[in-house]
Amino acid sequence: MASMKPLGNSPFPLFLSRIYSLLVRCRNLCYDLMPDAAKKTGHYTISVGSPHAGGTGKTPLALLIGEHFYRSGYETVFLSRGYKRKSRGPVIVKPGQAALWEQTGDEPAMLRRSLPGAWLGVDADRYRTALLISPQLPGKAVFILDDGFQHRKLFRHKNIVCLPPDPFSDLLIPAGTLREPLSSLKRADSICIIGLRKDAALCEKSRRLLCAEFPGKQVCILYQSINHWVNAVTGEIAETLPLKEPLLISGIARPGRFVELVQETGVHPGRCMHYEDHHVFTADELEDLCRLASDGFITTEKDYCRLSSINLVNCKNIWYLKVITSFEDSAAEKIFFNNLLI
Repeated sequence: MASMKPLGNSPFPLFLSRIYSLLVRCRNLCYDLMPDAAKKTGHYTISVGSPHAGGTGKTPLALLIGEHFYRSGYETVFLSRGYKRKSRGPVIVKPGQAALWEQTGDEPAMLRRSLPGAWLGVDADRYRTALLISPQLPGKAVFILDDGFQHRKLFRHKNIVCLPPDPFSDLLIPAGTLREPLSSLKRADSICIIGLRKDAALCEKSRRLLCAEFPGKQVCILYQSINHWVNAVTGEIAETLPLKEPLLISGIARPGRFVELVQETGVHPGRCMHYEDHHVFTADELEDLCRLASDGFITTEKDYCRLSSINLVNCKNIWYLKVITSFEDSAAEKIFFNNLLI
């Protein structure tokens, strides 16, 4: 798990956090006092976000919601900032078109790969992209903002918030990874705690505390679990990884969770190498990793999106783990989606 104190324990980061907190509270107060400042897309809009920066399961939950509406006959549109993409300005990907991560960013590309029948709009100004897409939609539509909790300039009908198993152990930026205080959860319509099955007791404890702190809010628990392994070169699917002691590499915000998932499959990596979130691998870097990993290497699906544009001919033993996110039970899932009814 990423450090909750990225700048250490000195008083200076805590001082900066207080200043940051004041600025965030002032910004939120302005939006609270001027609700008309949030612009409407003209379609039903759902935000999936988090007060925490990175690694809380926002994108997988946005996909779950998108799949639900897509199956229900809606034109499904994902709106994303496209963090660390190489393109500039609005990028629109229509159903059936390929989404290259260099143009859209890795997480939007992963969304589009998982639901190719959806629309994808990428831009720092989500409202501008929504206006460009809206006239092209042939039927009823739903817009889903990936990582949109802080993007308050765009009106949303529902605010879905994702939290880690223990959301109370973090501090505000820059002393921690909180982008705004947990008191901001009062804006949420549904609060989703996302963890692993082994975190069940901690997730349940957090749910009780959140229900007490925010009465009337729906608080549900979702778990990430293993689906299968995929060979990044051949596309082969395997229930059991055909490697003994692979090298594990990741460029995600909370790599510890990925390591735990891998270990749950019975795989014990010979070595783990973690890079910064959204790390862009080069061909030379990948060649070096392939030489280092005599038994091949494993990575995340999000990292695979960035690796997929590199020629992998000389690195055939690369596998990524396909992970699924699901509600703790069918009753919780039904209540959640009933609350999203248009």
